[in-house]
Amino acid sequence: MRALLFFFVMGVCTTVAAAQGFDWQTSPRKPYHIPKRYIGLEVGSGYTWHVGSLEYIEQEVGITCCDYQSGHGVPLSINVVGEQWIEPSVSIVVGLGISLYNASFTTPSQSVPLSTGKLLQTEYALRGSVTYVALSGGVNTRLLGTHFTVGAGLRMQLYAGGTLSQVERVLAPSDFTFTENPRSREKALGNSFLDNANRFQVEPYVQIGYDISVSNGFYLSPSVSLGVPLLSVTSSDQWRMLDLGARIRLMKGL
Repeated sequence: MRALLFFFVMGVCTTVAAAQGFDWQTSPRKPYHIPKRYIGLEVGSGYTWHVGSLEYIEQEVGITCCDYQSGHGVPLSINVVGEQWIEPSVSIVVGLGISLYNASFTTPSQSVPLSTGKLLQTEYALRGSVTYVALSGGVNTRLLGTHFTVGAGLRMQLYAGGTLSQVERVLAPSDFTFTENPRSREKALGNSFLDNANRFQVEPYVQIGYDISVSNGFYLSPSVSLGVPLLSVTSSDQWRMLDLGARIRLMKGL
């Protein structure tokens, strides 16, 4: 009975002790101290939904030509990450880096009758990107003593610049071209959507990941995350984002 109790207690202690890290002990005679502090690099991408109301107004006549209401993009982020384990299964994570959000919008125009009897159908296309300097902080916890983790946190993002280009392109008829020189089925348009870009963005996020030992003192942590920026990209128009991301970290113990 005492032997069974001894092995039960040892098993519980081993599970709790190992929940923070990995079995990096190279030899029973040379115990390895599992670090509680890590530093590393995180790279992320994914898919971003853009929603809102971006009205393009023809300045010469003051007419709203189109209203971009939905778009999509592929984001990219690179961060230096620090992690401190405060409990065997709980860690605090902070990061500093760059986040780039690409955006692509399209919307059709109203058909216009031509002198030939055909209908002119065009579409407006808006393409661009927005860059932020990002400072993040969050808490991760291991699930049931495994290396699966769940976490939540907040990203504070400072607007660092952006670019947008807009065109109108012909969809039909196939032989129609704009009168620009040289004649083309596509013409460039100006825009001012980023003239009043908000300087700050706040993004709460949740994530789930898995920690994988790669060698003594090093581990990889792939994860998926969902982030919801709380503010519009611009103060003059409604432009919000929903970010579904895949990230991977390479961490080194200190």
